[in-house]
Amino acid sequence: MSNTLWTTSYQSSGKIIRATAALAGVPVELPVGYEHYVDNKKPEYLSKFPHGKIPAFEQPDGFKLFESTAIARYVAALAPNAGLLGKDLKESALIDQWIHLTETEVDENTSLVTQLIHGAITPYNKL
Repeated sequence: MSNTLWTTSYQSSGKIIRATAALAGVPVELPVGYEHYVDNKKPEYLSKFPHGKIPAFEQPDGFKLFESTAIARYVAALAPNAGLLGKDLKESALIDQWIHLTETEVDENTSLVTQLIHGAITPYNKL
């Protein structure tokens, strides 16, 4: 049995976790037939992840996490020899610094543009 990552193929934070897992050599599977906004509202999912959010991570031993950065850091830590978390506290802090900057300054703005392009949100029009 493998680690399960509840996400969608297009969710950027899910892609980051899958990339981290690939670089670390940690096997991660996406649930077959997962339908977002349906399956994550079901009692079985909510009993594991009460917020109903994705991405969410579950290990065969029952350990569960949600929130993308926490999941990515945990997956990276499963393979300490991969070097994804730095070799000392200073490198680790620099990695965290750039992750946070990306989440707050880059992802937020690119997400807005992506939503506009795909019609998920529309610009205000006073007509």
